[in-house]
Amino acid sequence: MNMGSVVVVGGSGFIGTHVARRLEAAGLDVSIFDLAKPPKGSHARAIQGDVFKAEEIEAGIRGSDIVIDLVGLADIGECQKHPDRSFRLNVESLIRILEASRKEGIRRVIFSSSAAVYGKVETVPIDETAQPNPSTVYGWHKVMGELALRAYRQNYGIGYVILRLFNVLGTGNRGVIDSYVQAAVTGKSIHGFGRDQLRDFVDAGDVAEAFRLAATQSDVVDKIINIGSGQGIRISELAAMIAKAVPGTQIEFEEKPEFIPYHAVADVTLARKLLAFQPTPGREVVKKLIGELVSHGG
Repeated sequence: MNMGSVVVVGGSGFIGTHVARRLEAAGLDVSIFDLAKPPKGSHARAIQGDVFKAEEIEAGIRGSDIVIDLVGLADIGECQKHPDRSFRLNVESLIRILEASRKEGIRRVIFSSSAAVYGKVETVPIDETAQPNPSTVYGWHKVMGELALRAYRQNYGIGYVILRLFNVLGTGNRGVIDSYVQAAVTGKSIHGFGRDQLRDFVDAGDVAEAFRLAATQSDVVDKIINIGSGQGIRISELAAMIAKAVPGTQIEFEEKPEFIPYHAVADVTLARKLLAFQPTPGREVVKKLIGELVSHGG
């Protein structure tokens, strides 16, 4: 595909930072649009602006070919507590981007969706043909975002690529692993929920590469693609890996909150086929992060 310029909206956040750097490293013309300043070391064109102000987002994406939307509130618990805030950040922000894209003639919007759209499933791994059945506010809002993309494609011709991300790990976002290691290195028990839950942990660098591939390949338009490692790890195994790294650590488990899906493991067959996506095995990602955290005292 003949590449033009790419704007990463929300490019100063966790995933956005990784994506912008990967696009830069590939020699693409990259801009970051965000309220926050770009991270240190970024050479991308920085555009400070508010996605909820039409004149600012329109000016921010003007002249570009592709927009990557990484705006959102990804904390499932916070979304449950504050559904209005979740709607604004996970749905309304995308509508603002799509409307600006319609006015500015953007060719393609790449959307950061989530495994949360699948909800509670009977079997794993999950492929893209599974019917969305979210059990959380966050999951429902991601479904709404996907539907908005389809509406703008049908009515205004804006191409889309939807990447359904599983549990992303990397610098700037360590999630449950960070909290478990913090407990272990300070002599506290690891306190977890749902010991038999299966989760798919994918490296942030691999996710960034998936966005690069989605931006540079022509045969992925209007596709929905899972982005994970394809390897499931039980929460009990995760805790045991940390306990092994920090001898003497005690582990306690309770049942998980009802609204959180029990299993989420990606079938990445389509990603391998369409994107030539080659993710790092999930256990390698987890072991590396645990080692880094323990060596730095959490």
